[in-house]
Amino acid sequence: MSLSYHYSFRAPSNIESIEIEQFLKRAEIKAKEYGLGPTLVENAKFDTPEKRAFSRRITRGLTLEDPRLIDVTLPENICWAHYKESGLCRIAPVEGVFMVVTEENGIESVWGLFRFPSLICDKNGRSLMKRHDGDDWISEGFIDSPDQRYRQIAHLFKEAGWLVSERDEFAVKASNT
Repeated sequence: MSLSYHYSFRAPSNIESIEIEQFLKRAEIKAKEYGLGPTLVENAKFDTPEKRAFSRRITRGLTLEDPRLIDVTLPENICWAHYKESGLCRIAPVEGVFMVVTEENGIESVWGLFRFPSLICDKNGRSLMKRHDGDDWISEGFIDSPDQRYRQIAHLFKEAGWLVSERDEFAVKASNT
């Protein structure tokens, strides 16, 4: 059985990407103080096939499941996976502001916020659905490590008011032993 530290972040849509970038540059300084490095902060639009392919490496995308997505064809540039029978799909981000941190063994983790299309259209441009969370910046992920430095980074998001949830299976395991 593998244990993980799970987290999700959300920032309101009215926050500009430059504000998130400034926050992450401050978080980058902290990450280096925690002994993590090298680090990198990027503010990117995923508007080309190459950039969309890169975005797939740094985020899990946004999972949607809705009956309006059954038996339709979605544009390739917004969707990584689409199961027409169930209406389940993974939507690709259109932009993101993120920080990559590397620990001593060379393992990288990505921390940041991403924006996804708020209006989902079929490949012919017909509107199918509007996401309930609109244009908010969102991200969720997990780290399979008990290293407290990752929790410290997540708590920087908490101080900014952007931590939505966290579940630390390592802490649960420790309290049960």
